[in-house]
Amino acid sequence: MKKFIIICVFFLYAVHFLVATPQTIDELKKSFGSLLQQKYDAKNYTWDFAFFDDMYKKNASAYKNSSYPASKEIFIPLFENINKEMPTIVGGGLNLLCKKDQKIIIIGSLYGGVQCLFDYVENMYKSGFITKDLVLKKNYTIIFLGNAVGRSPYSLETLAIIGLLKQKNFNNVFFIQGFQEYREGWLDIALGDQLAAMGVVPLYGRVITNFFAHCPLAITIKFEATDHTILCASDGAHALQNITENVSIILSGLWDYDFAIHKHNTGFFLLPTINGAINWKVFSAHTPLMKEYYNFSTYSYIILDQKTITHIYRSENKKSYQKDTYNLYTGLPK
Repeated sequence: MKKFIIICVFFLYAVHFLVATPQTIDELKKSFGSLLQQKYDAKNYTWDFAFFDDMYKKNASAYKNSSYPASKEIFIPLFENINKEMPTIVGGGLNLLCKKDQKIIIIGSLYGGVQCLFDYVENMYKSGFITKDLVLKKNYTIIFLGNAVGRSPYSLETLAIIGLLKQKNFNNVFFIQGFQEYREGWLDIALGDQLAAMGVVPLYGRVITNFFAHCPLAITIKFEATDHTILCASDGAHALQNITENVSIILSGLWDYDFAIHKHNTGFFLLPTINGAINWKVFSAHTPLMKEYYNFSTYSYIILDQKTITHIYRSENKKSYQKDTYNLYTGLPK
């Protein structure tokens, strides 16, 4: 019996060793290795159909590494477990009731920007929002505004980090479906190309489709002791059509084509009201393609609380992030 127990313990240890899911920021950085420093030339790819076959070939060995977050040994069980716990979204929306001191981190469109997402996580750790073990501090929540994949050779890796954050903070990390994720739209963009190049579309596609299908199209937020409703969505104007209650604030992602109109290089700005609701926009995709096509070279995310909205950002050529805080309901700087 004792021998049997020893064998079982050894087996469990061996399995854990072989499937070493990153548990800390340092382990996550190590598992991605040089990937976080890789820069691809945006000029080599057409905008609408960006095939990154050469990048997938360069990273082919990584997908066979059982400690790599996007390998099947980690990615598939991770999202299978998440999908089992995900609730069914009725009507496409999710309602959050937040305490007065709750702080909500909002990350806009990433478009496969794994490097910038890791940079945000690292900055959240340095700022005291998240622990080194990827666990959010008390009263913090993260909402991803969709369009996290596509237009990059690293869509799968980006999704892997989102999955790890969701696993560690199941009730405090939320993902909103964007155009890229809605109804398997990701199959026709770079993420689909990435899985096809790896020859694993059915294997990964099953859990990815299931995950996105369980994510809301919009999230409404209400803080205790306030009458205001905040709508978070990938596209605020479209989501507003499906919301019947009165909305005071719209906080939505910025689509790539919006840059052609607004050209706001900090990734955060205020647009004219929609049906009387103040209309905030945020964009977070610091990627070579965005830099090439829209001259966007800024790391950018925001933090929302009961009264204010704070833009946290840095230029590509600066090491430190800076903060600008505004009144949530008027847009006036604090």
